Amino acid sequence: MHRILLPLLLMLGPAGAAAEVRITFSAVGDVNFGRPKSALQNITAPFAQVDHLWKGRDIVYCNLETPVSVAPYRNVKAPRDCRKETCTQAQQTYFYWYNLTFWTRPANLLRLKNAGFTLMGTANNHVEDQGPQGLLDTITHIKAAGLFHAGTGATEAEAWTPYIFEKQGVKVAVLIVTALHNLPVSRKGAFFAVSEHPAWNTELPARVRDLKKRVDFVVVALHYGKELETRTLALERKLVENLEAAGCDLFIGGHPHVLRGIAVHRKMPAFYSMGNFLFLINAGARVETGVAAADFVKDARGRRVENVMFHPVLANGGALGNLPRAVTGSSAKRVLINVKYYSKQFGNPAGALEIDGDRLLVKTGN
Repeated sequence: MHRILLPLLLMLGPAGAAAEVRITFSAVGDVNFGRPKSALQNITAPFAQVDHLWKGRDIVYCNLETPVSVAPYRNVKAPRDCRKETCTQAQQTYFYWYNLTFWTRPANLLRLKNAGFTLMGTANNHVEDQGPQGLLDTITHIKAAGLFHAGTGATEAEAWTPYIFEKQGVKVAVLIVTALHNLPVSRKGAFFAVSEHPAWNTELPARVRDLKKRVDFVVVALHYGKELETRTLALERKLVENLEAAGCDLFIGGHPHVLRGIAVHRKMPAFYSMGNFLFLINAGARVETGVAAADFVKDARGRRVENVMFHPVLANGGALGNLPRAVTGSSAKRVLINVKYYSKQFGNPAGALEIDGDRLLVKTGN
């Protein structure tokens, strides 16, 4: 009898109150190592100037916007340069897609692992750049590197299976989905979680409601939106509001390659786009990016999201001029002021976003 009660009392804490369980979460934007001969493919520690912002946290997420395999399968042969030479329609098409077909080797997953990342989002518009086999190889190499993933699988059910992190009985689910795909959706033994407008207004909230029956917290990471556009569409804001109503606790957006601002929907923080975190081509607004952070807490008072914040980063560091680097002082303030400007479109409550030194605090009312 005493052997059963003792662990329970320890879990409850003083006077039988439920002990606090805190799960720490961080997220960055799109990570892409470019084409096979890209200079980014061989950087030993591409995140050395920023990884102190998330090292040691329970869940550290990035959108891995590239397939991973030992060698590339598709669009390997260099194309005719249609900017300088006359091309047939077929040559022009190949030239276009060649430059938008990404790939990286397994060694770069180990660099992500060494930097402290734990979770790879694999549902995005470049998921099948190396075909169905490239998608499956990516999953194999992610697992071999000791990392987790969600958004893809050998079956549709696997692709829709969220990542679930559990600590002391408290569970956080991360549902990773894309609304975009460059190629027709494959049904050849390789699948990715895809939900497009307008179906996403019913499909995604339904999945959130189902998840909330089984876990304490739900994060939705969605790959969506118009590239290089800081403004959001009404239909996108409506989706995020629907997710909050269904029980989502945190929304992380990706794909536009620029920051889109932060909203507080009731008590749910929404980072509408995290921008480019590691990308070969960065210029203008694409250089602005950052690290989102939040704590998921459960105790005698219930469940809540605390310590929500945004750490500014500029993706213009290193010898290549496009590695992410943490910024402070006036450089940090410029990014944070821009984030607040991008956030005006959401009509946040007064004081919801507050610059605090070199970070932006997101106040959710919890």
